[in-house]
Amino acid sequence: MRLLFCLYKYFPYGGLQRDFKNIAIESLKRRHDINVFTTKWVGDVPEGFKLQLIKVKGLTNHGRCLDFSKRLTEFIKSNRFDMIIGFNKI
Repeated sequence: MRLLFCLYKYFPYGGLQRDFKNIAIESLKRRHDINVFTTKWVGDVPEGFKLQLIKVKGLTNHGRCLDFSKRLTEFIKSNRFDMIIGFNKI
């Protein structure tokens, strides 16, 4: 299966981020294609992850989150995924 994981920011010490990484690594072990859509990645990218880093625009956090959501929607429309897993309210 081709999976898309979406999270606003990845850093190695957040609980949400640890959950995401554990689920994605387990999915990779089960031979799924792992794609990650995020605005920021801190730390090493596990082998096998296809990372899509995007730059968002906006003057406020709400504006940047809205831009992230819009860009994510465009990305999903232009690519085919079997499952989309979100780790933030989008």
